[in-house]
Amino acid sequence: MIYIYTAILVISAGLLAADFTLRQLEGIKNFGLLDNDKDFPLLRDFRGQTHTIPVERLCPETPAMLITAATVFGAAGVFFDLMNMTWHVSIPCAFCAGLGACFLRQYVLVNLIDRLRKITPPVGEEMAGVEGYVTSAFPPDDYGEIAFEWKGREFRANALAVNGQHLPEYERVLLLYESDGFYFVEHITEQFTIDN
Repeated sequence: MIYIYTAILVISAGLLAADFTLRQLEGIKNFGLLDNDKDFPLLRDFRGQTHTIPVERLCPETPAMLITAATVFGAAGVFFDLMNMTWHVSIPCAFCAGLGACFLRQYVLVNLIDRLRKITPPVGEEMAGVEGYVTSAFPPDDYGEIAFEWKGREFRANALAVNGQHLPEYERVLLLYESDGFYFVEHITEQFTIDN
């Protein structure tokens, strides 16, 4: 079993190093697999109902988080195997360690870094031209949830459509202004030009 854990560790650590290098040198996130309009669909719809610690923070949402979970799974598996744990105990323990790493990275580490860098969501004129997408559909004349990237961090917030229209999930939106904790958005219409 140690050979399997070691192979997972080496491959995922190499991918993690490649992802880090691409982010730092080229500005390419998640190996260029994602566009700015959609999340990585893996386990994305697994949501908790609590407002204290959302269950979705445990689930890998991007390729980088999936690779992080695999790296920790491999390292924990090697450790547990060296401690002479049987495979039917070491696999679940290593799996929990990988999910725990996702939780720490997404819920603790990102929030700590943001507090240190003092990144806050855009307000006033800062938000002019910021694009996002719908993460929870907008019923007519009701609010939904949007996600948008600001200064390298993804924010999620409640939002209302300015004209009260229905906006389906993953629809591209433009942030217009913020009031009382709600962002007001409008649907981005695609404009095509035809060359003659």
